[in-house]
Amino acid sequence: MNVAVHQPHVLVVEDDALLRTQLVHSLARSGYAVTAHGSVEPLADAALPDGPCVALLDMRLGEGSGVDALRLLRRRKPGLAVVFISGGSQPQEIVQAMKLGATDFLVKPFTLETLRAALERGLRCTRQAGELVDIPIDVPAPDPAAATVTEVDLPLDIPPAAAPGRQGPDS
Repeated sequence: MNVAVHQPHVLVVEDDALLRTQLVHSLARSGYAVTAHGSVEPLADAALPDGPCVALLDMRLGEGSGVDALRLLRRRKPGLAVVFISGGSQPQEIVQAMKLGATDFLVKPFTLETLRAALERGLRCTRQAGELVDIPIDVPAPDPAAATVTEVDLPLDIPPAAAPGRQGPDS
């Protein structure tokens, strides 16, 4: 029996343009297909992948929050795994995210290895009937040549020093 293996997809929602660009490039080089948005608003109409996917959501966004994004995405794709990232969340926000079904919560700054491990855990889990269960997804070895990147809100050629609106790590 042949099972199609889809390239794992990461949906990034991060309002810090520089960090969003760094995440997109790092994840693409790690072998993930990546789609990125700078706010919650585009998620209402954004195409969501059919294959294995995990959302990487910043807890605090300029307008809206990662929790708003989680609720919207779960209405559209109930089994979607979610990993939160934040540089300044309060304990009650972290608890709320986990109660709403986040598979992981990373505090900024974090390493690429820590991020990849959290994303792989997310890709291996899905929410079915309210319980987390393992699903058989092969996360292929990174293949930068096969990486797919869709950066929605930011040109990819902005040098880090010239990125407008760079904010501190608590964004």
